[in-house]
Amino acid sequence: YFEETIFPVLTPIAVDAYRPFPTLLGKTLNLLVMLESESFFSDFDEKVAIVQVPSVLERFIEVPAGPDQKMFVLLEDVIASHADQLFYGYRVKSVQAFRLTRNADLTIHEEGAQDLLAEIEKELKKRKWGTGTRLEVREREMDDEVLQYLLKEFEIGESDVYRINGPLDLTFLFGFVEKVSEGKEHLLFESFIPQRPHDLESDETIFEKALEKDLFFHHPYESFE
Repeated sequence: YFEETIFPVLTPIAVDAYRPFPTLLGKTLNLLVMLESESFFSDFDEKVAIVQVPSVLERFIEVPAGPDQKMFVLLEDVIASHADQLFYGYRVKSVQAFRLTRNADLTIHEEGAQDLLAEIEKELKKRKWGTGTRLEVREREMDDEVLQYLLKEFEIGESDVYRINGPLDLTFLFGFVEKVSEGKEHLLFESFIPQRPHDLESDETIFEKALEKDLFFHHPYESFE
């Protein structure tokens, strides 16, 4: 599965004196690979490489299991276990996952902008490359030396580090629940239907009501439609 499905979509990026640390998109899951040269004639004993976990593949991979059982492994763990196949001539010392969140605030000078729409479009493109604001790492895996290396590259402090005791980026669980619940729908919670707030029980529209007083809704438990 790794050679046929995962390997073709991986793009390892080496970091050295001639190739600087890459600019990574915010909220992407990446692996930092520490490498050691197997050649006695190499001037550089250690190297660093970055492997982005491909978003085009599902984060969870089902593996064979017993009757009435389902077992899964995470995509990043499969990549880490086969990292030696990505770097010929090097020995893999460690593979550690991390996820960087970048500043997505928009700074728009409306008064001096000749074309406000064009200014907004320009700022939206910059959001992907904002300064780092949060670094998520796996608590049990992250080596302190590697962590300090990442802090230096992203120019953030220790207070911006979030050590997670488990997988990073749990947004994949939405699709995971759908996958494991097939044939076991009775184990799922019933879908919740938002209630109509008491303030909107009359025939008045939400806009007419808002002219009379402030409205407070507890979303998603109450609906303002």
